[in-house]
Amino acid sequence: MVMDTIVKTYFQYHWINKVVNISAENEFKDKYMDTNNFKTITGGDSIHVDAKFKKAISYDVYAKLISLVNKLPDVIDTSEGYFRRVLIIPFYNVFTNEKDDKEIGVKLVSELEGILIVALKGLRRLVDNKYNLTESKAANDILNEYKLEQNPIAEFFQDEIICNNGVQIKQCDILQHFKKWSIKNGYDDWKVISSTRFWTLFRKVLNDKGIDSRNTKKVKGITIMIGITIK
Repeated sequence: MVMDTIVKTYFQYHWINKVVNISAENEFKDKYMDTNNFKTITGGDSIHVDAKFKKAISYDVYAKLISLVNKLPDVIDTSEGYFRRVLIIPFYNVFTNEKDDKEIGVKLVSELEGILIVALKGLRRLVDNKYNLTESKAANDILNEYKLEQNPIAEFFQDEIICNNGVQIKQCDILQHFKKWSIKNGYDDWKVISSTRFWTLFRKVLNDKGIDSRNTKKVKGITIMIGITIK
């Protein structure tokens, strides 16, 4: 089942006793992927499974989702609840007809014993690590890039904000600067972000970096943020 179907449909009986769901072609028709079903399936919680002419049941889904994509899905949900469920493995090689090895199947058969040994070593490492996957710098780097892409406010903070005990700035100036920055950097959808949503996401970035988002003061009715300013 492709990811676009998984995130849109109600839970069905095909999840019963399924160990893994592998989908090779994944194109998302909507602008943003709805993460609700994705998080439910990958969260280890019981789901309500319903189907026509069958009795509804509760079931603990344990299937792993493996999806091949050319482009990572855009999401509105930028919480760790989503990102901690995502492990991105980048494939940078491009295979063309010139590089196509017609004998690859035969060659792999001759290497099956070695491939099995590598897999068993990996399994032993996984067991010894209490079933936590070994961290990869390449995977961590691309996940961090994905986080920045999905929450431009985090990228804006990284590029444009200075943290220092001796500085301060009007809160409204930060929002206006972000809107100009978003246009300059190609985030056209974000230039019309509401004030409420912006400050919710901005304060989340502050808190994630260990900065007290409540460190403000009022001067003649204007909110001043203390400890940060624009570069």
